[in-house]
Amino acid sequence: MAPARRSSGRRPIASIATSLACTIISASAAPERTFLSGSVDTSHIIHIDGTIAKRHQLVCFHRGGGYAPTVAEGREKCCRELYQSGLLSGDDRGYCLDHVALVPDLSSNSGDGGVRPAFYLALDKAADSTDASPKSYLQRRQLMVLEDKEQERLQDGPRGVDAYSPFHLEGFASDDGPGSDGDQEKTVLPLEGRVGGTISSEGGMHRAFRQRVTLSLSNAMRITENRRRRHRQVAVKATILLPIPESIFVDADDPLLVEYEGRSADGVSCTAGVESSETTVRKSTCSVDFIHPETIDIEQPAFASRQYVVAYQIVATLDLASDSSGNKPGIGSSGLSVAIDYGTTLHVRYPSPIAPHIDGSLVPIVIEQPVLYAASATLEAPTAMDGSDAAIHFKLRTTGVNEHRPPDPVVIRVAAGSDGDYGWVTLVTMASALIGGLMLMRSLDEASVWC
Repeated sequence: MAPARRSSGRRPIASIATSLACTIISASAAPERTFLSGSVDTSHIIHIDGTIAKRHQLVCFHRGGGYAPTVAEGREKCCRELYQSGLLSGDDRGYCLDHVALVPDLSSNSGDGGVRPAFYLALDKAADSTDASPKSYLQRRQLMVLEDKEQERLQDGPRGVDAYSPFHLEGFASDDGPGSDGDQEKTVLPLEGRVGGTISSEGGMHRAFRQRVTLSLSNAMRITENRRRRHRQVAVKATILLPIPESIFVDADDPLLVEYEGRSADGVSCTAGVESSETTVRKSTCSVDFIHPETIDIEQPAFASRQYVVAYQIVATLDLASDSSGNKPGIGSSGLSVAIDYGTTLHVRYPSPIAPHIDGSLVPIVIEQPVLYAASATLEAPTAMDGSDAAIHFKLRTTGVNEHRPPDPVVIRVAAGSDGDYGWVTLVTMASALIGGLMLMRSLDEASVWC
């Protein structure tokens, strides 16, 4: 793992490097260090049409309050920080100002300890021979922290550190553990989660993008056996972020796929169930909210649009059926795994024309997979005789997850015009418009009744 460096010479570099480059950096491990602001470059390798590219996902983080007085000032501030920290080249600075996306503010629902992403920008660069497909995201951090009442600038080496996702700042995210609030009766266990999406092969420029969130409560069986309680309900909350590239958009007026079952007039936008055959769900409810922090322009072509980041907030409840003896819910020996399905429609913008020297009429469009930003689950049970809390709480663990492999992006191919046909297309369009206008004027003249 690459060492970290700091700009001040008041303290030994080795002490900073050792503590910053460790796998987990949290408030409990280093209470004297507080994150103030910073920018990161989270990269991974992608494969497009037989070529290998390196995708850089640049994110500006901040703690508490607003990042900037206005969104425009926030874009300028983020691009300036990325450029000054060396994560953005001078040639890409103008592109950043025109394309950087505002990230939804989800601080009240994520439990992220106040460290939040503010702006996001994805850039694809050619991969060189030294780039290999990593087992996880590689994150290079350029941070300003407060340590021993002094501001320090900390930065990672060329390789960076393993990270859970581009939207999680490795080492500074909140990661509460069991008994973190001092209440021994309240158990907080790690929650394993993942999310993935598949896109329809039909629909042309309007494709259904179905997503599934899976949350695994691997210790549920052991805990319920030890407590000898009847945990009959599981309540789940999840927040998912979806980066939207310039080439597609989501219609904020109709963002979710709605399915109608039976004769009910109310459609279903998400469903919740379990993946194990050992567990039976008696009844379930599910709701999903679509959040977009800025207006999504649906009229712009791909070469004139900016990037966006949208969020899906899911709340689900599952009532577990009792086992054959009727004593307790049938939680399998492998634990409880909750699966939530929902979807959205991705609309493809008109792509840039293809250069004359490029063969073919289809262009690839790369869509990033959604990111599970935050999640929690609670196994509910009747209150104990002594009044103690019988519920078991789970929370998504995002720090120190070294085996979180970046999912492969979704690639679709759409038709695009040829740049060499620009002259002919313009001529035919103008001629058709002129002829149509003359015919309309003639028909109106013949239909007119003059006094």
